[in-house]
Amino acid sequence: MSLQKCLLPLVTLILLPGAIVIGQQPQTPPTESPRTDLSKPRGARGSHMHRAGLRRWGRDLNLTEEQQQQLRSIVQRRSDATKAQREELFALREKRRASTLTAEDEARLQTLRLEIRDSMKGIHEEIGTILTAEQRAKIEAREQERKGRRELRLRDRQESPHNQ
Repeated sequence: MSLQKCLLPLVTLILLPGAIVIGQQPQTPPTESPRTDLSKPRGARGSHMHRAGLRRWGRDLNLTEEQQQQLRSIVQRRSDATKAQREELFALREKRRASTLTAEDEARLQTLRLEIRDSMKGIHEEIGTILTAEQRAKIEAREQERKGRRELRLRDRQESPHNQ
């Protein structure tokens, strides 16, 4: 018997049991992390991140208990006020993913973004009223650092050989 005729049955006998064992393993659906679960609006997915950010603010700025309570109240009130806008924005983003976004939808998307951005500016202004001058200076310094890092990343991206 030639080597070629023996090789195919031999390889089949070696690989077949492994394929059977793998095929019999129970199939488990992939679990999604909260950050990739797009079935919920961003606010629902990111609420734990939001709370962590508030705790970090309280720790970094040495907020008093009263300031922390005021901060939570401001953020909750503003979040509740923009909930419908955020949900509509999420629905329009889903339409974009499905390639069913109309020109009117695109215009509404831009309007919603501006409204939410204005609300965020309002939050920052309102938070500024409860902070001391020293705390506001810390926030301003942090924002300048963030702006510098953003500009460096942009410059690095523009100088990247992939962009040329």
